Amino acid sequence: MLWSNDPVEQALLSGTQLAGAAGVDPTRPEVGLYLNDGTGAKVGYYVDLDAGMTVSECRPDGSSRLRVTVRLTSTVPDPAELPAYVTGGGAFVPAGVVRTNLAIFAPADGSVVSVSFSGSDGELPVLSQRQGNVPVALTTVSLDPGRSTELAVELLTAKRTASAPTLRTTPGSRELVPSIDVGCAANS
Repeated sequence: MLWSNDPVEQALLSGTQLAGAAGVDPTRPEVGLYLNDGTGAKVGYYVDLDAGMTVSECRPDGSSRLRVTVRLTSTVPDPAELPAYVTGGGAFVPAGVVRTNLAIFAPADGSVVSVSFSGSDGELPVLSQRQGNVPVALTTVSLDPGRSTELAVELLTAKRTASAPTLRTTPGSRELVPSIDVGCAANS
């Protein structure tokens, strides 16, 4: 969330909540949904993100099963009315198409169980990676103006979690207030 090029300042930030590092404390599950514009331009401004998370099961080992829903919507106006530096001018995708790289960070020491799609032209490829002790699912979504796609993601937290899960997202041009239903995890 904050980084400094000054080594002394960065040393002070490292390890703090302000640094925003993923996977710091597996007992406090955190899910991350992060967007990165893949058009090579500025059309990502026109992507609306709606997200929600539900604790769907509290398991005997102290882990929780999470269901995360993600909806991406393109609100691109008529591409002919936008400058090429915003649309990309067709260099990587047709002008007006939004290409968004989505990174889904599971809780530290947890796992990504599944990722499914609706509203797109079939299934999209999902790449699995790890960032330290954090499983990450990566996919790329392309949307024509006015189109949407939805993803449903099933995750597991680490065992013996000490709190209800939280959800972090990339800040966008419009405010996002994700819906979170902690269900049985409220007793954690």
